Amino acid sequence: MALLWLLSCFALIGASFGSGAPASDPELSIMPRVINGMDAVTMYPWHVSLEDPSGKLLCGGSLIGQNWVITAANCNIRVYDWVVAGLHDRKKYGNKIQYIKIGKIFRHPEFNLSTLYADVALLKLTTNIGIQRTVAPVALPTADDTFPVGSECKIMGWGTVRHNSRRRPDKLQEATVPILSKARCRQHWGRELPSDMLCIGANGVSCWSGDVGGSLVCKKNGVWTLAGVIIDACSGAPAGDPELSIMPRIINGMDAVTVYPWHVSVEEPSGNLLCGGSLISQNWVITAAHCNIRANDWVVAGLHDRRKYGNKIQYIKISKVIRHPKFNNNTLYADVALLKLTTNIGIQRTVAPVALPTVYDRLGSEGECPDVLLSVSAGRRRPDKLQEATVPILSKARCRQHWGYQLLSDTLCVGANGASSWKVRVLHPAPQIFPSSPLLMES
Repeated sequence: MALLWLLSCFALIGASFGSGAPASDPELSIMPRVINGMDAVTMYPWHVSLEDPSGKLLCGGSLIGQNWVITAANCNIRVYDWVVAGLHDRKKYGNKIQYIKIGKIFRHPEFNLSTLYADVALLKLTTNIGIQRTVAPVALPTADDTFPVGSECKIMGWGTVRHNSRRRPDKLQEATVPILSKARCRQHWGRELPSDMLCIGANGVSCWSGDVGGSLVCKKNGVWTLAGVIIDACSGAPAGDPELSIMPRIINGMDAVTVYPWHVSVEEPSGNLLCGGSLISQNWVITAAHCNIRANDWVVAGLHDRRKYGNKIQYIKISKVIRHPKFNNNTLYADVALLKLTTNIGIQRTVAPVALPTVYDRLGSEGECPDVLLSVSAGRRRPDKLQEATVPILSKARCRQHWGYQLLSDTLCVGANGASSWKVRVLHPAPQIFPSSPLLMES
């Protein structure tokens, strides 16, 4: 396949708290709250703007790693141009926008400007992009991934939204487009498309002028996966059928981020599981202070089945443990600790930071949070695979009725019907979708 070079280029590049809770109501749990931090990843956080030094939009692109962007070779990007990440409204350049200089450009060696064959380029950035709410890499497909005819995919960009118009929108645009058959494209274009091309189309939708270099993404196992790069094909389409476009396919690369990629295991040098934790940046983990983690223990990231330690599992030594200065081991007040890692964790399919709340975020008593956990079940047998359950946030009154005393101000109360069916006696810190990490359950 013409684009196998992408892969080669990218390669270069426990304490028990059973006595603390009433035995008759084991499904109630409490947890310390966490405030402030980075925001959540948006819908299309991989889309970047490629601009010249004056700020003129040249092309779109897709972030595929912390220092790699994929775009179209015909964009003719130069090393003194810039990648702008986290931008969704071109009239609002906020303080979360990142400007990164391009260090090196790799155009496909078989790129042909006349036919637009192999119209793909990789941009290596001079520094790593910071992962945040509006900035994160897109998933890349494997060699075995296919995008069948009829697949509903997305295209996006700041190009003109109407044919024969030169006006660009301020906000990032997106449209849903289906993958079309080779026969349909051949009928439309009057010729056979190259093997590295996909054909897309929808009623009244095509790639917009100026969207060149942006991504075609399709869902694989519920995750948006890069399927192609928009090329300058709109200008070559027959005038009577503007909704058809073509683009090169992308094959191989890193996998998609999983459902709970921030969950880590904190282990002794012997491999004994001590606690769980949540990755909050590339070199910081949050956990419970009572876990008594030491500087010579390890963080294991990307682990979802403790019987399968594959080559994508990352082992990182802990360099520093910072417990909350007001932590009380008797009351478990301020039961939070930060673990600083000796090296940065690599972002990949199964490893990525969790979003942290802002100081303004609030949770009501009706919120539901998927809890991710490595549990201890009846007979103290641990499951091999990472477990999860959905639990609602409960009111302070409900918790006070259950526990018999007023909960501390830094504590949330959760509960769920049957969530305690695991007969959990020790449940270590577990991350939350909502800003309530880490979790401590008592039964």
